[in-house]
Order: sequence, then structure tokens, then C-alpha cells
Amino acid sequence: MDMVTEYFGRIPFSRKEGLPEGFETTPLAGLGALLPGPSLIHIEGKKEPPLFVSVLLHGNETSGFLALQQVLKPFAGTKNKPARSIFLFIGNVAASVKNRRRFAHEPDYNRIWNGGKLPEQRMAQRVLELMKKNGVFACIDIHNNTGRNPHYGCINRITPEFVNLALLFSPTIVYFTEPHEVISKAFSRFCTSVTVECGLSGREEGTRHLVFFLEQCLGLEAIPVTPPEKPYSLYHTTAKISLRNDVPFSFGKPEGNNGITLVDNLDRLNFLQLEPGTLLGSTQLEESGIVATNNSNHDVTSRYLDFENGKILTARRFTPSMFTKNKTVIRQDCLGYIMEHYHPGSLGTS
Repeated sequence: MDMVTEYFGRIPFSRKEGLPEGFETTPLAGLGALLPGPSLIHIEGKKEPPLFVSVLLHGNETSGFLALQQVLKPFAGTKNKPARSIFLFIGNVAASVKNRRRFAHEPDYNRIWNGGKLPEQRMAQRVLELMKKNGVFACIDIHNNTGRNPHYGCINRITPEFVNLALLFSPTIVYFTEPHEVISKAFSRFCTSVTVECGLSGREEGTRHLVFFLEQCLGLEAIPVTPPEKPYSLYHTTAKISLRNDVPFSFGKPEGNNGITLVDNLDRLNFLQLEPGTLLGSTQLEESGIVATNNSNHDVTSRYLDFENGKILTARRFTPSMFTKNKTVIRQDCLGYIMEHYHPGSLGTS
């Protein structure tokens, strides 16, 4: 087949055999002329089963796409084959053309993978159906952060193969179960999967790191199922920090917002162990307007945050991740996550 397009409501989902002509040089702003919408591209390689790679689930997180252009360039328009077959899923094409995370009328493309009746959710189920049928070596979902973070890998199961795959990217690993609608969680039910977070979008160091990682993954004969030999730091995401929808907020200075003022260097706290009493900001509200919820969506604000004389302080020792100053992301998703060190007695089959 050249390209087959199925429609899920307003969503054109395309499947293509082989790289589209010009893929390796197409700028993101021109991606819509190459692909009509979310697309699943199969590139035949020397080994099977194929490696599944997803990029642009968030349209403004571009490092994965840029890295794949470099990785796949030697195979464009030639009979040369990569070391392993690839299924490449390119997500929110329309948003990426506009350099947007997502549009207001649509769901987050990394929150559609656990069923549902929305067109995007039905399209996601079609992708999962096809990948289960074809068999997959592993799933790699590539993202950027909007705040300052180190490069790290995220896993949904704590077993040797999941940790070993993440370790190929970084010795910093985060185990999480929420949000449960993400693509890596869906794939973890039938193959080894990892989400890699490679810093701020489009940075050269992130793209270089991804190229090296992807080429390593394509060259693997198998993912080791024995305990890792290299040291690593494992964190567990225990809660999410959000702002209530109607709360005005700013960073650094109050700006007369009568709401919440967060410290200006908030994203510089990511992956630092914060001691109790660390200042996160201030509030002028009778109710704080800031809330922490655990993985069961229960309010655990008092467990992690204190409010003293209008100050927002940490109530206990924890490590934040994904703290962001991007106001759109804060409104559409959250302010950041709370993590604690995780010390599994041994790597089993969690």
C-alpha cells in the first residue's frame, strides 16, 4: 500500500508503507502538506519485530521528530534498511504545524489511550489494535518538558526489561501509574515501553541524545531481562500539583492578581530534594487555589503543602518534576508532579 486513510469523526488517520518522500527535510510547519493527520508509518528493517516510536503527541514537543529525521535520513529514497523495522506514529500533526501543544477543542493526545468514544480515543484504539496484531519489540514515546528538567526515562512497570530500556536513555528513571491514559501505559500491557523526556523542545543537546538512544535501540538484539548492571536513581510519582481553573496566578511578583504568586525560579527546583519549609510561592486567597492530588485522585494537599501567613511551603521532604512556568500547560495539564525515592527490594514483575 502507499497510503490508506481511515476517518474517526473529524480525524484522518493514515497508514503508510515506507517513508513519505521528503520526510527527512520537511520542516514542522510543512508537515501538514506531507501527512493529512495522525499517521502510522512502517519502515522495513533488517530485524523483526518492529520498534514502535511515537512523536508529536504534543505538537510543540519537537525533539523526537527532529531526531528521527536524522536517524532515518540514510534510508530515505534508497534500498538501505535500518537495523530493525520501525512503526513510527506521528501524533498531533495539525497542532505541530502551529507549534501548539494541542488545540482547545481537542483532548491531549497523550491522554487518549485507555478507551473512550471520542474520535481521538477511537483512533488510539485502532493504533493499539494494529500494534498488538503486528507484534512490537518495544515502545518508545518521546517528549519534551516545558520547564527545566534533566533528561530522564519514565516507566509504568518495575521489571528488569523496563528498567534496562530506560537506562539506555538515562540513569534517572521515574515510575508512574498516573495519568493512566498515556500511550506508554497502554503499550506496557503487551510490550516493554518507556517514555523519554529530553529537556526543552528543539534543543540541540536533546536531539543529539535522542539520535544516540534510538540508534542503540534499533541495534539491540534483545532487551536484557536480568537486573541492571549500571547504577540508577528510581523515583515514584505520588501526586500532582494543580491550580484551580479560575485562580489568577503569576511568577516572581504579585502583579496585583489577587491570586497566587509562584517563585520565579520554580522550574529550577525540578529533581532537587526539597526540605520541609521550602518556599514555593504566596497566596492572597482564603482558600489556597493550589491543590495536590494523589494517584487515586484524592486531595492530599495537607500532606505536601503548608500555608503560613500567605506563604506556600513544602510540608515534607519530596522531589518535584515537570514544574513549569508555561501558563498554557498549567491550565491544560498541571503545575508539576511530586516524587519520592523508590527502593524496590528486587526487580520483580510489578
